[in-house]
Order: sequence, then structure tokens, then C-alpha cells
Amino acid sequence: MSRLLHLYYFDNLLPTMTNTTFMSNDLRSRRKAAGLFQSDVARALGLDCADRISHWENGTAMPNVVNLFKLAAIYGVMPHELYSEFHTLVQQREPEDELS
Repeated sequence: MSRLLHLYYFDNLLPTMTNTTFMSNDLRSRRKAAGLFQSDVARALGLDCADRISHWENGTAMPNVVNLFKLAAIYGVMPHELYSEFHTLVQQREPEDELS
């Protein structure tokens, strides 16, 4: 499959995401399992306050890719484990052909 076709395919996934009022995730449960407060995580990410962590945990916003990987490192998991439902959705919508 051409790279352009592959990018088009994933662009069509965006309407599915934006029709959802929140993005389900495991951020809160992973943070609590690690024994951390939102303020601890915010500080580890270099954020001034924990508001952004709250929005991410509530699913009203998503971390950028850099912060997603930092969160995964803090919680000792792979990044896709923090958004397992989204990861499953992407896998289900993925074309059978692999990029060559």
C-alpha cells in the first residue's frame, strides 16, 4: 500500500474519534497503581500544575506524543497500554496490507 493511501486511511479515523465526547484511557488507574498524585506526575513532566493531567485522565484532552511516552515511562508500561481502547480501534480499522 502506498504511504499516501495509508495516511488517507488513518485520516478517515479522525471523524470516529471526534464524535466521541471523551477518550477512554487507563491513566488514572496507572497513576494510582504507581502511588502518585496528579501533582507528582505534572512535576515529573515539567508542568506547572496538574490541570492538564486531570483533563487527560478524564478523557477530555489527550497528551501529545512526547508526554504520552513520558507517562508510559513513569508508569512502567508501553504507550498503547494507556489508551487500550483507542489502540484496539486503530487495529480494527487497519488495512490488511502492511506498508512496504
